[in-house]
Amino acid sequence: MSLPTGLKDTDIKLEFNLAVNGVALDLTTATEIEVKVYQRKDDILAAFLYSDGEVSISPSVEGFCECILAKESTRNITAASTLVQIVVTIPNAEYPNNTQTIGISDIPFIKFIDKA
Repeated sequence: MSLPTGLKDTDIKLEFNLAVNGVALDLTTATEIEVKVYQRKDDILAAFLYSDGEVSISPSVEGFCECILAKESTRNITAASTLVQIVVTIPNAEYPNNTQTIGISDIPFIKFIDKA
């Protein structure tokens, strides 16, 4: 499967439909959603937090969230694949402290290319 491409030095909308075992997450109850964009785990290009207003959710579409990767974060990126990590924190009485954390890493997302 080939990744979609995005131009370096442009804003890129990151959109995700989050689900566990095929069931969309109810993000309206999330206390935190963290999105990290990277090419190498030791070099985070951008990080977004729901609590800071950087990640938005759609109450009309379960599991849908988005954020904007600003062009400043893509200006000096290498022309290679980009990965995403998402961690969602939701209330759940079946977990310690009534909090469940769901994370997924190394999601292939987009391959950046130079502007023509």
